[in-house]
Amino acid sequence: MRVITDRGIRGHILFALSVMICARVMSPAATTVVLFDNFESGDRYNLNAGEILNCDLYQGNWMRAYEAVSFVPDRTAFLDRVDLAVSLVEGYNEVDIVIFADSGGLPGGTLETIHLSNKMPNKDGYLYAPVAATSTVRPELTGGKTYWIGVSPGAAQGKPSGHTKVFWHNNGVGTTQPSANNWTRNGSWFVAWTAGNYACTMRVVGGYSGCARPRSYLNGDCKVNLADLAILAEDWLKCGRENPADCG
Repeated sequence: MRVITDRGIRGHILFALSVMICARVMSPAATTVVLFDNFESGDRYNLNAGEILNCDLYQGNWMRAYEAVSFVPDRTAFLDRVDLAVSLVEGYNEVDIVIFADSGGLPGGTLETIHLSNKMPNKDGYLYAPVAATSTVRPELTGGKTYWIGVSPGAAQGKPSGHTKVFWHNNGVGTTQPSANNWTRNGSWFVAWTAGNYACTMRVVGGYSGCARPRSYLNGDCKVNLADLAILAEDWLKCGRENPADCG
């Protein structure tokens, strides 16, 4: 009887793979899906009505306003970006977009903060394209759960005068969402969140990697195939212990 050793198995696998046509490995293209959107068609919004947010020095303390609007994604996806109808009334063109988890119907823990500099148009009565805040953390948003998008004037603290005023425009039809507002004083939350209902305009876009991550795919193409078998064969019998004496 012919005995095939482990090293022989590795050789057979590598030989079989070497005579096959090598297919180019490509990762599936990422796709995006809109998780929430209250812009009107053509990305229109109310040019005059909305919420004013301030960052200013008050009685020796830096006071910074936050407005947050809730949404519930209908499917699970990774955050790709948030599009907002925000404009600069006066001051520094700095704004923070904050993604919060939910805590008892109010904003809870911060999932990501996206800072934008010189991205807001001036509030001058004209319609502009939405301001896009692209996620780098890409937190996973679970379908059916509540999340919050917060807007706050960017850190004017330490700058001359420091005052900044941002306008978050309402949507054109006045459709409201459960919302909340709050303040920070010198960077710390000053009061509890106050619930409200605002019509602030935003679009939340999610993304899919396109892969459910099968356990045995090794090369990142989201398919378990000969390319993964080649990686396995190449590493067959290799020992990864730092101390070679432990490999036995």
